[in-house]
Amino acid sequence: MTVRGRVDAIGGDFPSLQYRLVVAVAGPRRVFREVETTIDTGFTGWLALPIDVIRELELTRHGQRAARLASGAVELFDSYGALISWDEQVRPVPAHEVGGEPLPGMRMRLDYRLTAENRAGGAVIIEQLPPVR
Repeated sequence: MTVRGRVDAIGGDFPSLQYRLVVAVAGPRRVFREVETTIDTGFTGWLALPIDVIRELELTRHGQRAARLASGAVELFDSYGALISWDEQVRPVPAHEVGGEPLPGMRMRLDYRLTAENRAGGAVIIEQLPPVR
């Protein structure tokens, strides 16, 4: 399986590059919506979504989970049940409510290779790794 995204340049004279990926997400009604996400290798969970997407998909709240932020602080986040279409399969995953942009976490990419052309407009490619022998 191969998933393709793109590299966006954000800013003026010295832009920062963001790796972007579209993920198909659904709630209990199994109506999928494409959500544009920003790849953040520091996010180790499955999926982070803003509250407007959570409400639109009518995700079911499963409580709260603690997460350690890049600053080292530990915060509680509301956790919801979501479905993603990934590797030609529908998979249930936890989605955490965030105030910022949607993020696909490192757990979504476990056993996958991430390759990016590190320039504006470059390709982002995620492909499944062969099994370890």
